[in-house]
Amino acid sequence: MIVGSTLAKIFDYFTTDPLRLLTLIGGSGGFAYWVSLYRGRSRVVIRGFRERSAVSGSDPRPCIEFEAESHGKEPTSLQREVSMVGYTPKRQARGFVFRLRDQDRDLQPFQPKTVIAIGEQDNLFPFLWFKTYVVTPTRGRRRVLRIEAAGGAPMSLIPFVRKRLAFQWFRRSALTTG
Repeated sequence: MIVGSTLAKIFDYFTTDPLRLLTLIGGSGGFAYWVSLYRGRSRVVIRGFRERSAVSGSDPRPCIEFEAESHGKEPTSLQREVSMVGYTPKRQARGFVFRLRDQDRDLQPFQPKTVIAIGEQDNLFPFLWFKTYVVTPTRGRRRVLRIEAAGGAPMSLIPFVRKRLAFQWFRRSALTTG
């Protein structure tokens, strides 16, 4: 009933003065202007995320590799650093900063680019759980990747938070049963 009466009031508002409809469509740049802003926004898509405990046999620093692609009208680029927070088996938060290896951080629209970032040396990195990586472009919103354990695939927010809270509060691993 409330929805029907609200729709009736809106209909009456525009039928009493049809120029109001023109203001709605053409005012503030018009509806087409807002649609073009929405469709032209910068978005960065991250795919194929992999983490390695060492760059190579002689270089023990941790390394992450992923494919980034700009989905927008204009080019963007990535910030120089990727931040990560993970939890040790003793449930202590540890933060890391990964720096992009290549100087060329530009992302052209709809052209995927492989990105490699190298972190500081730490012996605990392979044992971290519930890792949250933040990749920040220079234009657009940051991308957050949540990974439960080493070698795991990125997961969505709700299951990640549920499992992380069980890990922190109840000292229970999400990977074990019982």
